[in-house]
Amino acid sequence: MSNIKFEYYYLSGKNIPLHSYNLGVIRQLTLNDFIDSNVDINEFVQPFVLNKKVILNKNENVDKLLQDVEDLSFLFLYEQLTNYSIIGNLLKFLTMIYKTEKIYVDKKNIAIIVEDGIDDTSCIINDANFNILSTVVCEMMGIDKEDIKTAKPQQEMSDIEKEFERRRQKYLQMQNNSQQKKSEGYSILDIANIVIHFSTFTYNEVFNMTIYQLKNSFKVLAKKDSYMVNLLHRISQKFDTSKEKFVHWTDEVKLDISSLNL
Repeated sequence: MSNIKFEYYYLSGKNIPLHSYNLGVIRQLTLNDFIDSNVDINEFVQPFVLNKKVILNKNENVDKLLQDVEDLSFLFLYEQLTNYSIIGNLLKFLTMIYKTEKIYVDKKNIAIIVEDGIDDTSCIINDANFNILSTVVCEMMGIDKEDIKTAKPQQEMSDIEKEFERRRQKYLQMQNNSQQKKSEGYSILDIANIVIHFSTFTYNEVFNMTIYQLKNSFKVLAKKDSYMVNLLHRISQKFDTSKEKFVHWTDEVKLDISSLNL
């Protein structure tokens, strides 16, 4: 097993090899990629975070139908029940990370065939590896699956569609109440603006950073700034900081280790 794990790729911005999972090679996206593709980042992550856990409640009959449904099959089912084009969006976003328009749906086998535009190989995305792809995409975007709000389905819904939506809203409300967003509510443009003006990076450099690099730079700058403010308080006699925890900023910006191996 390689000693180089996914976090090395995330930080470097290099393309990510997923051959061992039959997923070819994917590229990390920059802020400019989203602008050029006219795609909102929150919309982009939806197909990679929406799964049955959002609506799962083991005490109800609907869940008995879902308990054996894997993640990609669930997306196909979700689109069928809600008429929300989650698969259509997924295909669009796959063209961005695989740098190809040659992507086909195999409904019979619940799979997506991709002719990888990066290393000219074909790969098959299915229930066996879609969770791997979703995890890598979320990690390279510097996000937690639990932090993502999914788009609402159409308003005219059947009873089962309403049940899907009710549980989704309940889940999102629970998540919003129980944990604070890692970026403290800043949009990606807010983050880019702060990084530009609190570092030596130029506008062009920041907009050509991958999303992971941009968020990581923001995190480091924020921790470093907080440390310096705390240090000034300790030096000043106007503030009593004897009971405050004082940790060097470098100890608070250690990178998260990927949950997957190459």
